[in-house]
Amino acid sequence: MKLIFFSLKYPDDALEHYRAMNGGHLQMAPHTFGQHLAEGLKATGACDLTVVSVPPMGSFPLRNKALLVRQTDTPDGGRQVGYLNLPAIKKQIIQKHIQAYTSELLQKDEAQDTWLLLYSLYEPFVGAALALKKNFPWVKICLLQTDCVPGRGDMPRYMTSGRVRLGNRLVLQARAFDAFVVMTPYLAETLEVENRPYLVMEGLVPVEKKADAESFYPQNPSGRPVFLYTGALEAEYDLDTLVTAFGMTEKAELWICGDGKYKAELVRLIKDTPYGNIRYLGFLSPDKLAEVRAQSHFLINPRKPTGTYTRYSFPSKTMEYMLSGIPTVMCRLEGIPEEYDPYINEMPFGDAHEMTAYIEALVNMDYRVLAEKARRGRRFVVEEKNALVQAQKILKLMSES
Repeated sequence: MKLIFFSLKYPDDALEHYRAMNGGHLQMAPHTFGQHLAEGLKATGACDLTVVSVPPMGSFPLRNKALLVRQTDTPDGGRQVGYLNLPAIKKQIIQKHIQAYTSELLQKDEAQDTWLLLYSLYEPFVGAALALKKNFPWVKICLLQTDCVPGRGDMPRYMTSGRVRLGNRLVLQARAFDAFVVMTPYLAETLEVENRPYLVMEGLVPVEKKADAESFYPQNPSGRPVFLYTGALEAEYDLDTLVTAFGMTEKAELWICGDGKYKAELVRLIKDTPYGNIRYLGFLSPDKLAEVRAQSHFLINPRKPTGTYTRYSFPSKTMEYMLSGIPTVMCRLEGIPEEYDPYINEMPFGDAHEMTAYIEALVNMDYRVLAEKARRGRRFVVEEKNALVQAQKILKLMSES
């Protein structure tokens, strides 16, 4: 089987360049997911993989400094699509270039045994896939949907009439697809999959040989345990409650890494807290982030299961946190399967006072017990949710569809 993977990904050796061009912000979740999935697909040895990547960038000049994103052939034999980064035309250009390159690949497939794997309902991916299927009717298409369908159960600020129309059109177009991979079963409903083949696959971690994390007990000069939040800074992620909760206790520190639209308000909230126990460290490179994580006692995600949109996602940081072997603290979200319950420390999703009480209760527990729970969680995702295992599930879905 030949497999062509349309992914939203940056060049691995140029993350800092793209971050500088993109106003200091990168969409790391699709990048990391695509990177690990491609590694898993190659590791299966069961498909001839080509990755067609598009760096997810804001448009020039308001949200990005780059007018032109250059086309490059990648070391693994795939291609990064280039485009003129102007809002009115960029998507049409991206679609055109994906179609042209993929058509060349399909013309060489004498066995007519190729699948297209699309990362999300990104309009250029959908448009290119449908056009290619029209020209090459034997091609099969699998959609990998990791988050809300536009305008269908999305965050309130995205539920505009234009987004609703877009989502309806994309779902209608997706009726031509042959299989689906979704992060939660609720996504299958919004995609109107019905009787078509689909797989629920909530996420993945890299393929690693070592299953157990080594025992460690981070030391903080202040003597207080450190809770670390990493990821997007968005108002909907309940970061205000998190900061307020830590502002009411002297028993722990909160460190925050990431970037997003809520950054300015977050920094303002931190300045108003009384104990000096909250630090914003900015957006860090993967290496720097690993250093900070190694100093942390807990990894925390305050996102609450409020709003229907939470059922349509499995936060990527859940896998990242569990992979670290550091105790994970989070609320119970509808999109997270029950099999994860034994490995996470479930935080109440009430107000800041309840969160403070839970944090203080955690720091009074025997950390060795919490660390052992985290090591079991790491073993679970490394053995059962690694990219090779998940890639095999996707290829099995395709072979049976």
